Amino acid sequence: MEIRYLSKNEYTNYMRLVFSIYKGNKYFKDTNASIIKEFFSGKSHFCRNARISPVMVMNEGTPLACCIFVIHNSCRHILQIAFFEAMPNCRKAVDLLMSEAKSICQNEGAGKIIIGINGHVNYGLGILSDNFDKTVSFGSNYGCKYYHDYFLDYNPVTHNLNSYTWDMNTFNMERERKILERVNRRYTFRLADLSKLKKEIEIFTDINNKSFEDDLFYTPRDPKEDYELFKNLSYFLKGENLIFAEDNGKPIGLILWYPDYNEMVKLGKSIGAAAFLNFRLLKPKISKLKLSEIAVLPQYHGTGVIAGLFYKALEKSKGKYEYGESSWVIQDNSKSDFLCKKLAHSEYKHYKVYEINDL
Repeated sequence: MEIRYLSKNEYTNYMRLVFSIYKGNKYFKDTNASIIKEFFSGKSHFCRNARISPVMVMNEGTPLACCIFVIHNSCRHILQIAFFEAMPNCRKAVDLLMSEAKSICQNEGAGKIIIGINGHVNYGLGILSDNFDKTVSFGSNYGCKYYHDYFLDYNPVTHNLNSYTWDMNTFNMERERKILERVNRRYTFRLADLSKLKKEIEIFTDINNKSFEDDLFYTPRDPKEDYELFKNLSYFLKGENLIFAEDNGKPIGLILWYPDYNEMVKLGKSIGAAAFLNFRLLKPKISKLKLSEIAVLPQYHGTGVIAGLFYKALEKSKGKYEYGESSWVIQDNSKSDFLCKKLAHSEYKHYKVYEINDL
């Protein structure tokens, strides 16, 4: 058994292993292929500011496990085991990955390993821990139930993440009516101008960096990194999917939501050009809305701006979708977790991130 560092030209081999792991799984839809491809090429702004090392464990020519080791310049004390995948009953292969990860930490001066973050929280966070019999929504991670068993022997610190769901047909914010009246008198809300995408993404990144500065796992972003992410997504997005809150013209918050594009993707496949053409030309009915994020500057917490942003997204999406699903929320973030419990109907999927400090 050996660990191999993969070249830029071996992206196809990496993805071939990923798809073989989920062969026959009727709930799997790939959401990471485009990002993994960028990590292999190393050409993106994010990759130019990080050590990116795709690896695969082989046993007599048979691939058993893979991941991408990531150390970003903004947090050189952390080694990420990103995009982890493995065949069942391959503990020795995963142990080999972990041994290599610890060796890299010693050589690079990193003191922590994080499993379950894919480069940055904007690219994906968390290993799925339940609801494996539900299809994966766009922007969320899928995974195998046995993955968790591979890492528990390393005595990790476990961080729990929740997502939430709600019925769009019965959802309303009548309880927040007085708050919304006050918020609408004090603040303004506008849709993103996608014809000026670079400028809008600069605002998006600035709000995120200031809003999540102290949040677990968040690291500062460069607008160029977010622009690369949004440039591909912009083929699907409309201005209404990114809404900004402003105080006398000053951006103070945002909400990002979109249709669950994965409903257009066939099981076991990746989203791509075919899905884009289908979305643009045929305008298929999509039943689920995906709430990706809400960010508000710290000094505006408690003002009702979050409720205002949520209501504006509801206005634009009401009557178009049957269900809503949120992205992950870290349980340690009590304010966000409470907000989702208040506005959403129930918890949905759960995820885990593992932190290993004993190196």
